[in-house]
Amino acid sequence: MTAVVGLACMAGCEPAPGYPQDKSLTNEWLVRSYSDDAINNAVIAQHTLYPYHFHKNGAALNELGEYDLAVLVNHFKDHPGRLNVRQGDESTKLHAARINMVMAALRKGGVEASRIEFTDAIPGGDGMASERVVKILEKQPPREPASRAPTRTMGVSSQAGAE
Repeated sequence: MTAVVGLACMAGCEPAPGYPQDKSLTNEWLVRSYSDDAINNAVIAQHTLYPYHFHKNGAALNELGEYDLAVLVNHFKDHPGRLNVRQGDESTKLHAARINMVMAALRKGGVEASRIEFTDAIPGGDGMASERVVKILEKQPPREPASRAPTRTMGVSSQAGAE
């Protein structure tokens, strides 16, 4: 009896008759494709190469940098825009060498240099460098604890008589 139940259960693991065996490969490819599209869209949205995209103390891109730059080259062929190349703690000389290498790769990929604005900005705009934000926050007086902050319940302020 146990053998019959076991065989019946195993039959449920097989694809239905007529269902193509390679359908699972197609499904796997679709999932991977959607994931690749999401990653590429994130790279385009960031439009930023960080020091970790390059070999340590060098101007050459590492594998991640090559991938991200290839995505950006493909995008910039049809869409002009900004490309952030972050300097980080690197020297000005090394940063310039990295920008020159990126410019050469863009030209090699068929992107006109006039279509690209190179900056050392954070993704999403000029904003403010995080190092500067930290320094500003360190200079601010401490905030009042949340427990002493005014609260609202049913549209009535806890400091109702104080106004």
